Amino acid sequence: MTSSLLIGARGIGGRWVLVGTALLAPRAWAAPTFAVDQHVDPYDGCELWLGKADDSGVAPVRAECTWPDASPDRMTAALERYDQWGAFIPEIKEEKVLQAVDGKSLIWQHDDPGHGLSPRESQVWLSRAPSTRTFAWTTAQGAFQPHDDLAVVMPRDEGYWTVSAAPGGGLFVTEQLDIDPGGLVPHWLVHWFQTAGLAHDMGYLHGYLTASPTP
Repeated sequence: MTSSLLIGARGIGGRWVLVGTALLAPRAWAAPTFAVDQHVDPYDGCELWLGKADDSGVAPVRAECTWPDASPDRMTAALERYDQWGAFIPEIKEEKVLQAVDGKSLIWQHDDPGHGLSPRESQVWLSRAPSTRTFAWTTAQGAFQPHDDLAVVMPRDEGYWTVSAAPGGGLFVTEQLDIDPGGLVPHWLVHWFQTAGLAHDMGYLHGYLTASPTP
């Protein structure tokens, strides 16, 4: 469930060979730690950070945005529509809710990262933490057959959104992503997604939230 699909990429990786095994039950979610490695230039009311890479070379990213002209209620409503995140995340081209188990929804997603890269697909367990505006997802365990024969299945697609009212009014929103897109990705393109790509997608979200609602 990504903003910039490749912002947590390693730069190299391997495509999975998938078989029709059953998906395992969803894992319990807990807020992941985030050790800052680099602060990215602020953009459109957002502070952006790169996290320290793990042993596999995957680096998480984090965005914290304060938008006085945006509504927490509208952001929350957008996140509650699990099969319509593509409306505010431009890389998402198709998504489906496959099933619901114990308050979690299994989501299939097809992304187009552009830049000549193959499409990506993932399946994640997504849920809203009770009595909060926190929406979190973890990679669904178990292999699945991608819908597109050219698609690369992402080995890791995890993250969360938190939504609250900004102290001075408007919206304060946080997105943290921990993504391994798989496949072969040039290092220069990884860096672009981690910086300019993330900034662009948060700006896209801001525009979506402040545009006039469709009648």
